[in-house]
Amino acid sequence: MLLKATILLGTLKPRSRKEFSNTAVLCELLCDEFAKHEVKTEIIRLVEYEILPGTKSNMGKKDE
Repeated sequence: MLLKATILLGTLKPRSRKEFSNTAVLCELLCDEFAKHEVKTEIIRLVEYEILPGTKSNMGKKDE
């Protein structure tokens, strides 16, 4: 059975600036550990998406 893990990375540092992010490094280490157990991983950097604040009754119109 193939297992998959999705990591939602909440760092405020976008990849394009090439700034060091401790949280990103931690996520990469986690992916390495999962790979030892044949778990496929994906890291999603939330800062790269348009995610507006809101509640369930008012989620915004431009959320990705």
